[in-house]
Amino acid sequence: FRRGTEDLMVRDERLRDLLRSLPQTKKVIFTNAPEASAIKCLDRMGILECFDGRIYGAETMGTDCCKPEMKAFERVLPKIGINPHSQEECSKVCFFEDSYMNLLQG
Repeated sequence: FRRGTEDLMVRDERLRDLLRSLPQTKKVIFTNAPEASAIKCLDRMGILECFDGRIYGAETMGTDCCKPEMKAFERVLPKIGINPHSQEECSKVCFFEDSYMNLLQG
């Protein structure tokens, strides 16, 4: 955790229920953060189990790219069975993002 953020990361039952209610069978985390950091945050919020261990972070993308670069999406999407260059396949993805620039690329 970044210093001071532990108090902001609290268990969120409503978010957990929302994630569980989504019809998508594959739920993944795709973050620019280190995967270990993402796991800690998700666990603290009580939603780690919603993602079946599918967490792709900085280690997956490598050191030469990150979101919102297309190269980052090209590295992660095939890992979940999505061709990043197929509009039909990508249209099946429900993408939540906290960065406007990442959302535009996604």
